[in-house]
Amino acid sequence: MSIRSHSRTLWIGAILSPGSYFLFLFAAGSVNVSSISPVREDGIGFGALFGLLILKEPQGVRRITASAAVAASIVLVALSSR
Repeated sequence: MSIRSHSRTLWIGAILSPGSYFLFLFAAGSVNVSSISPVREDGIGFGALFGLLILKEPQGVRRITASAAVAASIVLVALSSR
């Protein structure tokens, strides 16, 4: 029953999720892959933030801390490529 009540949201997610990967592939063909690959992992941070704020998931602090580590690694990779 839950699937039927949220079918529109599920369809939007089913369409947008592969779309983000295709955008990454397009960008990978345009620039150096090592520059954009870490940015793709930034979705982890957004997922943790949405889970904490919107879905009220437990272990939010742990997930945000791990996401901050991922974001810091993105910054380090970006700075090292200069």
